[in-house]
Amino acid sequence: MTDSLSIIAGVLVIGVIFYLKSFFSTPKIKPKPEIIECTTMRSRNGLLPFIELNGEHIADSALIEMRLRSHFKIPNLPQNLEAQSMALCKMADHHLFFLLIRFKIAVDAFFKTLLGGAGAPPALNFLFVPLLKAIVGKSVYTRCVGAIGDFEWAELDEMLHRDLEVIQETLRDQEYLFGDKVTAADATVFSQLATVYYPFRNHITDVLENDFPKLLEYMERVKKEVYPTDFTS
Repeated sequence: MTDSLSIIAGVLVIGVIFYLKSFFSTPKIKPKPEIIECTTMRSRNGLLPFIELNGEHIADSALIEMRLRSHFKIPNLPQNLEAQSMALCKMADHHLFFLLIRFKIAVDAFFKTLLGGAGAPPALNFLFVPLLKAIVGKSVYTRCVGAIGDFEWAELDEMLHRDLEVIQETLRDQEYLFGDKVTAADATVFSQLATVYYPFRNHITDVLENDFPKLLEYMERVKKEVYPTDFTS
């Protein structure tokens, strides 16, 4: 539990599932793959995500996307939009990801969700939540500081707003980030935001509802397009 890389990889599991399912929803990909939802499996180099394609083991989301695009002959966006898409994905998968993690570990609900996923009875939350906050919270905090720096909450909130503004400015009045179809950028952005908005209330919930209702409408469109039966609310 003290290995921050393993903890952060575990936190990524839901986002990874969202991302891959969004990508695989592309009509050109037939037959649809089997997606195994497991919090303990890792690639041969110990990371998430990974896939097997015709017996080939492929790890890392960027490599997975490149191989799948090539294998299923999925066209890229126009060159200028493809460059914007790549930059947006990198921002979401790195800077925004670590900002979201900082706000996640600030609420007890996050640790209760981890315990529930591990099968711990809710009656023992009073015992395990403080323990997880002391061990897991400290480890993840250290990892986040190493990735984006050590900032006060007001500064983190300012950076969060700026990242979300970039996404909203990219969206403008379109259905999805780069037009009327879901692309890899939508899969990336939705997977990051969904893991903090839908499971439990936290600071990011309030930010999205109060300051970025347009992004919430966008998330609902992606949810209905890709996950019409996978959410209870």
